[in-house]
Amino acid sequence: MTLPGSPLSTYLKQISQAVRNHDGAQLARLTDPQLPAEWRASLAPELQSLEQAYASGAVDDDPLPAVALRAGLPEEYVEFVVACLRFIAVKDSRDFYDSAGAILTAFCRPTFLYQQWQAPVLRTLCEGLIRLALDRDAFLSKKHGNRKTTAFNLQNRFSVVMSQILADKQNPSESRSSALIVANIALRFYVRIDEWQLCNKLLLQVERGRLDHAQYPKCQRVTYHFLIGRLKLFYHAFKLAEKHLSFALTHCHKDAIANRRRIFPLIVTTRLVRGLLPSTHLLQKYNVHEQFGPLIQAFRRGHFSAYYAALEAHAQYFASLGVYYILRHRTAALLYRNLFRTVFLIIENTGSIKQIEYEPLLRAAQIAGATDIDANGIESVIALLIAHGYLKGYTLPARGKLILSKSTPFPHPYAVAQARGASSASSLGKARPKPIRRVSSVQPGPSPGPGIAGSYFGGAAGGGGPLRRPSRRI
Repeated sequence: MTLPGSPLSTYLKQISQAVRNHDGAQLARLTDPQLPAEWRASLAPELQSLEQAYASGAVDDDPLPAVALRAGLPEEYVEFVVACLRFIAVKDSRDFYDSAGAILTAFCRPTFLYQQWQAPVLRTLCEGLIRLALDRDAFLSKKHGNRKTTAFNLQNRFSVVMSQILADKQNPSESRSSALIVANIALRFYVRIDEWQLCNKLLLQVERGRLDHAQYPKCQRVTYHFLIGRLKLFYHAFKLAEKHLSFALTHCHKDAIANRRRIFPLIVTTRLVRGLLPSTHLLQKYNVHEQFGPLIQAFRRGHFSAYYAALEAHAQYFASLGVYYILRHRTAALLYRNLFRTVFLIIENTGSIKQIEYEPLLRAAQIAGATDIDANGIESVIALLIAHGYLKGYTLPARGKLILSKSTPFPHPYAVAQARGASSASSLGKARPKPIRRVSSVQPGPSPGPGIAGSYFGGAAGGGGPLRRPSRRI
């Protein structure tokens, strides 16, 4: 039995009052897995005595549900509140995570009628469970080395919760209103522990749910698109990354300066690797001119040494954004394109026709910092630029010349990338499927030069995906 003025009785009455008033913020504070230590110290002794009485057989039935009902709680909340009480009664901190997981399970069970005012409770439970999972893994890593056992277990819990939210038939509009809350918290957690493949699994669940994003608050949509944009950027899907990040920046509140400054550098990266450069005004507006200014200036001229020096000068900053590898290895093709265009403009001003010998291109590349390239390498670079659409013309290998197109010999890379994406989408919709052959991506023939495909183009020629492994079949 609980005394009327006991801490447990007062605690349960506060929960009951929060439920009756539909006060989600107060209910979230009372059921937070990260309860203040003084609350736990005042409630735990009474709860432990009730559990000991039940374990010893002094009482026939579990006393906690009856205690919750006497406090005036609606019956559908009893299981959830009992799970909270059992969590408070836990003595060993190593068992906190499992006990807190039972709270989330009780809150998200199919028979529980979720309502929108309970959103703060769901958010608090998910965030509290993440902190407990990280604490538990930190403890385990001290004894057994680096481990993410609890983090992966939490992924299963989030997956189950998301499935229950999307499959709710009793109250679909209310339950689906919490889908982006769980998705945003889970995605942020997966990025924090550097487990990007878990993001893909969750994203697949959300896409299958066919959520109407227009029904969600703008803050949740901005967060969701920002996280998905980071995910697409990680997998080098630059066009999709720009789409999601642009949505986040456009709809982010104008006074949320810190958030806008987190989004803008990622958009700059998605556009820079496709040849679209921001203005100096925008760089200064978002306070990133110091980091991106010298980088973009060198990129525009195609100066390798200055570009990589600017990149290394702020390597820690770019690494914190997760774009250092992209800026280092996915820009070589456009650096060559910009360098060759600079040479072309100089020669054009002298009155020459639209043809360039390999020799001035080679000298320009060596002066710009590509010291290990030779004439064969220059020819290979030209062929790759033509293949990607960054350069219009053809080569005369016997004469060592590049013949340029009379109209737009150097198309804008961003327009080329956009057109390539549109043509790929249309060809996928119209072309008949062809039988798949397993062939090697490495064709026989002379070497393209020292490290052209790997060193200069980062294994992707600055455009498509990574080089495929050769087939083992002969």
